Amino acid sequence: MDIFDIDMINNSFSCKIRMFLFWVTDLLDPTFNDLTRKARESVHNYVLSEEETERFCEAYRIPSVAFFNAFETTDDAPLPGVRIFSGDKGRTAVMWTKPFTVKFRKVFELQRFPFDTQELMIELRLNDARTWDSYDLTTNIIQFHRQALKLDEYQQLPPRVDRDVPKNRVSQVKIRLNRLSYYYTQNIVIVMSSLSLLGLLTFTLDADALADRIGIMFQLILTAVAFKFVLASMLPRVSYNTVIDSYISVSFASLVLTTVIAVLPNFFEDQDWANRLAFVTSALLVTGTIMPWVYMVSSGSKRLSSSRTEDSPIVLQDEKVWYTFRFSLPHYLGD
Repeated sequence: MDIFDIDMINNSFSCKIRMFLFWVTDLLDPTFNDLTRKARESVHNYVLSEEETERFCEAYRIPSVAFFNAFETTDDAPLPGVRIFSGDKGRTAVMWTKPFTVKFRKVFELQRFPFDTQELMIELRLNDARTWDSYDLTTNIIQFHRQALKLDEYQQLPPRVDRDVPKNRVSQVKIRLNRLSYYYTQNIVIVMSSLSLLGLLTFTLDADALADRIGIMFQLILTAVAFKFVLASMLPRVSYNTVIDSYISVSFASLVLTTVIAVLPNFFEDQDWANRLAFVTSALLVTGTIMPWVYMVSSGSKRLSSSRTEDSPIVLQDEKVWYTFRFSLPHYLGD
């Protein structure tokens, strides 16, 4: 499985998936005599040729599994791969596999953006009523290639699997991603914080130099407004404030308040004392806007290094290529 194109604006994400279906059956139909014979003669399993695959798929009622929450599905191979395993007690096992590229719907919850954890759900359903009573859809294994785990903006957590009703027909695979906030901290928060800190330099001017003080602050405010327009294409467009939206708004408000505070010392007889008080007030104001973000970055780092196995990011190992997560044993292994 490979996740790509996580689109917060269009509420979607895409996956490259190779699906494996495995079930035990008795191929009693004379049509399959030659296939079962070849499977028994093989050491382990028999791989069907293209002609045999077409014949098998036409004659056998294969379980049809659909991506229920997908709105765009592309078959990456014209024919599936089919293997037949000869088993004990006259039973035969069939493995069906096919690659897909799928685009899924996902409504992203972004209130905590960019400190959010997203759960990308892939809902699998048996969608052929003729097979509902013949098969039990169980997700046994999810496997990732190491390249699929290298995401620029996220750290991937171990996946989860749940069943939905009806339990024998619906399986939900949940891919969990922790967003990395470093990009937004470096390119947005540090810039806005720098503008707020630069506003404190106005208090180095004489208290009666109102034109210079106001001029400097207006330039900083205009810079912040222009920067906010640039950010419009970088941030998710949602009807509520995210964490970073709130930070930008508070930082902008601190610039406006610093402008007002910078004017006040001119109205006091002891301008030096009033200027020092105004500087301390503005410094506390700016610090109050920056420290919550520092706290959230620190909390986010602790969350990413959580000691709980299910909340710990998947760590890439030097020579490990495939990362496998097992959720259940196939029922036939217990027979």
